[in-house]
Amino acid sequence: MKKLILALAIIMSAATVLPVSVNADNVAKEQKQNRKDAQKNAKKRAKKLKKEGWQVQGSLDDEIALTKHCQKLAEFGGNGTEVIGEVMGKKKVRVAVSEARAEAVRKYAEEQHMAVKGKITDAVGDMSEVEIENFMNAFTALYTTEIKGELQQSLQYVRERNGLYDVQVFFVVDIDKANSAAVRALKQTAEKQKLAIEVARSIEEWINDDSSN
Repeated sequence: MKKLILALAIIMSAATVLPVSVNADNVAKEQKQNRKDAQKNAKKRAKKLKKEGWQVQGSLDDEIALTKHCQKLAEFGGNGTEVIGEVMGKKKVRVAVSEARAEAVRKYAEEQHMAVKGKITDAVGDMSEVEIENFMNAFTALYTTEIKGELQQSLQYVRERNGLYDVQVFFVVDIDKANSAAVRALKQTAEKQKLAIEVARSIEEWINDDSSN
């Protein structure tokens, strides 16, 4: 049990990154390059999606909509990530969009599950696989709830085939906010697993250190 507490402390402390001082001119150049890269990436992706029969929803054409999406990601300066929820063969677009959002949330939560589990498994030697899996399942259930509000819908594509609809919904996630959601979920899980005192203190220290940077 003590090793699990130590492992959680290591995971949360490793998420704290000290800010780096950057020259303003370098920032401007980087942002300009990011916009160029976003436009180039959008053009390539729009062509591929159109070839596959996808149509963007809304008033903008495919390339402009994707450019805005890619630029939104670029504005995070490497601290944003893209998540795509995809659902196939639905009778109604509205239902497909709802399910695609749920799929995006599930996908992102599963990635976090695997990342945290890997670190805990490496650091813990006195807990069984079942105990670790139970802890991780509890964490993932809480994290799934926490992360829902952090997925910002950017655009959606629809494709009709044989009277049914395929949907892709693109989301942008702020990694810092997603990590904060993970910390909240870890804290709640630790409390429910009767690790409240030691783990809560470790998490509280991590939160205070992170917010002061």
